[in-house]
Amino acid sequence: MKTIKHVIISVLTLAMSLPVVAQEQYLHIYKGGGREKSYVLSSIDSMLIDETANGSFMDLYNKSYRHRVGNLAEISEFKVGGVVLPSGIYMGVLGFNSQLYNKEIGSLSSSTKSSYTSFVNNLTSSNGTLLYYGVENALDALKNAEVPEDLINVTLVTFTDGLDQGSFMMQSKYEDNDAYLSALNNRIKSEKVQNIPINAYSIGLRGNDVSDVAQFQKNLQYLASKNNNAVEVSNISEVNAKFQEIANQVYNESFTSTVGLTIPGQSNGTKIRFTFDNVSDATNSTMYIEGTFRLSDRALTDVTYHGLSCSSGATIIGQQDGIFVTFSFEEVKSLTSRTISASYIDQWSYVASSGKWQINSEFTPENNTTMEVSPKSALIMLVLDCSSSLGSQFSTAKSNANNFISTLAGYGNDEKFSAIDIMTYDDIDIFTTLEKDEMVFVKGGTFLMGAQSADASAPNYDSEAWSEESPVHSVTLSDYYIGKYEVTQQLWEYVMKYSGPCADGSTMSAYATDVWLGTNPSSSNGVGNYYPAYYVSWNDIVDIFIPRLNKITGKTFRLPTEAEWEYAARGGNKSKGYKYSGSNTIDDVAWYTGNSSDKTHEVGTKAPNELGIYDMSGNVWEWCSDWFSISYYSSSPTTNPTGPTSTFTWDFYRVRRGGGRYDSASDCRVTYRGCSAPGYRNFSYGFRLVLFTNPTIGGDNLLDEMNKFLRSHRVTDIQKNI
Repeated sequence: MKTIKHVIISVLTLAMSLPVVAQEQYLHIYKGGGREKSYVLSSIDSMLIDETANGSFMDLYNKSYRHRVGNLAEISEFKVGGVVLPSGIYMGVLGFNSQLYNKEIGSLSSSTKSSYTSFVNNLTSSNGTLLYYGVENALDALKNAEVPEDLINVTLVTFTDGLDQGSFMMQSKYEDNDAYLSALNNRIKSEKVQNIPINAYSIGLRGNDVSDVAQFQKNLQYLASKNNNAVEVSNISEVNAKFQEIANQVYNESFTSTVGLTIPGQSNGTKIRFTFDNVSDATNSTMYIEGTFRLSDRALTDVTYHGLSCSSGATIIGQQDGIFVTFSFEEVKSLTSRTISASYIDQWSYVASSGKWQINSEFTPENNTTMEVSPKSALIMLVLDCSSSLGSQFSTAKSNANNFISTLAGYGNDEKFSAIDIMTYDDIDIFTTLEKDEMVFVKGGTFLMGAQSADASAPNYDSEAWSEESPVHSVTLSDYYIGKYEVTQQLWEYVMKYSGPCADGSTMSAYATDVWLGTNPSSSNGVGNYYPAYYVSWNDIVDIFIPRLNKITGKTFRLPTEAEWEYAARGGNKSKGYKYSGSNTIDDVAWYTGNSSDKTHEVGTKAPNELGIYDMSGNVWEWCSDWFSISYYSSSPTTNPTGPTSTFTWDFYRVRRGGGRYDSASDCRVTYRGCSAPGYRNFSYGFRLVLFTNPTIGGDNLLDEMNKFLRSHRVTDIQKNI
């Protein structure tokens, strides 16, 4: 039987008697000689000593939270004091052409963002490409940076459009470019910052003046820490998408979780699997912990981690309470783009006689899981090509860099980082003054994408499926927002005609007198505020409309990927498996050749799907961001796929989905894949938007955990006194 003693430990009493100073005071707790965590001293009302059969555990307590620090026997020292850097995002920016332009590494947050974006805005293009010299200086900056002790991620991102020119002239120790490049590659792969390896990305947009393609591609490979981190893109808009992907990954890797999982005791030798990705079959999981139950000491042995990292090792000793056993996993971190969430955890036992995994249907997040999320620090260096070969694309490149900075700033060190707002999933408006521009939250998850007509007993069978809709394959997506409606004529005209201040403090002029870049909407095809925008090409949307929208709002809108489109059309995690988006009866949900009178109709006049999204079947085709390939499903990544980098046999075709007002019912199925040239306009082609947003973070203690992290302060050291 356990007892709880409500104790105000003397170190706290002593600390409270210190003279009042302007700086915030913190309680630092050390385990094994190293500082474990620090807490805002004024936020702690008292400490709790929770005595159990397994030892005495120390908790911190106030009106808002009770946080378990750990076993009292493991705590080596208490201190109040020490000047430390606050946890959060630290960033530097380096531009290069014939010289270097450096924004020194500092704390990045919403309150400091403007100093970074102003630096980028002031960069100018010029002849010269000191690519290697720029990367070398960025590596030096990372190595010498002053960063918090809880650093968990070090990232180097390099963007270039050309070959190096003259870097070896800046360093006498290298005789030629190859020697210089090899030395950089060795540094990238071997050097560490506070024992954290450097995760280096390279993004290349090959300029027209690049004659040695092999050298350009070699540069990308050697300036990345692994092959998958080297990406050659085909246009400047893809640079922005890659920046956002990297920002997302940095964010996910900047948290660790302590996860407690409670299950009934098992027979000796039973294989146990905990899946973290909300799958319907344990064999489909890409994020799981697996081990074998040892009855003698209630342990999980031969533990392996898949899609996750964890510091707890291969043997986890469980804590027994009656018939239940709790396993605690320390410093669990996602190695994918998915964030760890308690609501997505399931427990399975392997049944040897059937060769199948059996889910524990009584395992629930409320009763069987505990999760404490700890934010850590990240260090990022962004290296930007400022050579004149970028031409008119240089301004877009700077805008992409500022989008990257703005996204990371949302995770920074100010109030938003130290007390993150738990996301609410209500619809959000793009502009409060407009109608039918709401965005719907789509909770990420895993689903089977595509359809097949070969086997009626296999998943996603559809007798109408085409070969390019297969193979059926598992896809896992992160959270996102998607348009509740197709983009309307009102929203299109508002953005294209907008003249006034923008979110970054600049001003914008109307795009043109006639904002419709092709043929204007007409009564014969459907015209009015709430009719969908149509006769717009992929290029019109990506190169003109979306950059204007993002600059006006300060947000990061984009087209959906093909996978995001299909997942939302199916109803996301609320999917009922309908053939069309929201129903098996097409007339309920779609305007198509059978009922449209060959014209578009106001958005939202048919029934919505399971997520409350309208017109994902019919009305107008909807452009997606991906290139189209018939065979892409055979090699698609399982997590957040963005389409092929090469268009294979369908050169220069982009994906469009959903069918339109004069298409057959078959074309309006949620799995049907269409494609067209990105410059093509049609009276039945429109689009809807996706909004990039902070990934969801699971765990009820996140807000409390974040609030405990420290800011710069100065107080006198005090030793433990218990």
